Amino acid sequence: MIIRFNSTDRAVLTTLAYADIFDFPLTAQEIFRYCIGKRVTGKSVRKSLSHLSGMHADEKTFFTLSKRNTILSTRRQRGRESFVKWRVAVRTARFLAYIPSIMFVGVTGALAIGNAGREDDIDIFIVVKRKTLWVTRILTVLSVEILGNRRHPNQKEVANSICLNMFVSEDGLAIPHDDRDVYAAHEALQMVPVWEQKGAYKRFLDSNKWVRRYLPNWWGEKKHALSGGNAEGTICVGGVLSFGPLLPIILFVFRLFEPIAKQIQVSYMQKRRTNEVICDTVVRFHPRDTRGYVREQLHKRLTPLKIPLDNVFVMSIK
Repeated sequence: MIIRFNSTDRAVLTTLAYADIFDFPLTAQEIFRYCIGKRVTGKSVRKSLSHLSGMHADEKTFFTLSKRNTILSTRRQRGRESFVKWRVAVRTARFLAYIPSIMFVGVTGALAIGNAGREDDIDIFIVVKRKTLWVTRILTVLSVEILGNRRHPNQKEVANSICLNMFVSEDGLAIPHDDRDVYAAHEALQMVPVWEQKGAYKRFLDSNKWVRRYLPNWWGEKKHALSGGNAEGTICVGGVLSFGPLLPIILFVFRLFEPIAKQIQVSYMQKRRTNEVICDTVVRFHPRDTRGYVREQLHKRLTPLKIPLDNVFVMSIK
């Protein structure tokens, strides 16, 4: 018997295939939330799951692609290991909140969805006041060094270390058009705010509304939470240290030293440049070509299902 996939079936299978790349089985509720490329209902997801062939369900809790039930224990184990890393992330964010030019500290990557392995590091995303990016980066690196858990270049053992892989100025929150794909959309929406002030997280989402084309249900959940004044998942919202009337003066001094701070750091980086993105509003590091790997692995999983990759990974975005 040949089962013909409807649009919801294809969206469900694509969502499971994407999660499978990271050995991350999903519940029916998570499939609904992370559904790629189509707004669906919980009822339509459950209906698709009930008749799709080759699915594996663990006591109706987690769903995986065919013959991938071994990753069920992996997810449970990583969930336990992520708990330890979250304590490190929160401690770091509270410490960084004392830097007056930082507006937002978020956790990205595997830890953001509780899928970090024992040997994984902790990816941190930082938003700073405009024209303070390079000074803030120096202060942040020094602060994490003081805490004793910064990930260094070419470091072999990185378990629980802090990877300061992305700094963004408040006037550069929009992800560049060339990077707008399902991978970037996932990274943007799975980020968990740990510390913020002045609605920085909402500003980030408002600057990246394009993600709703890839993950419409998840986008809707995020916006609904923020409309109620809740920065979804935020552990600490602002107010660690108030600089009061001194803040404008401090930021003025930071901006005076910004050109020097940039020159020193760019000069240092030139000898080690690989996939970094460096400009006045963004400093982004890529220890690995994760986007390329994800695209390759998603293609590998979708080909047997006859689902075209280009209809999923990159869409026409207006």
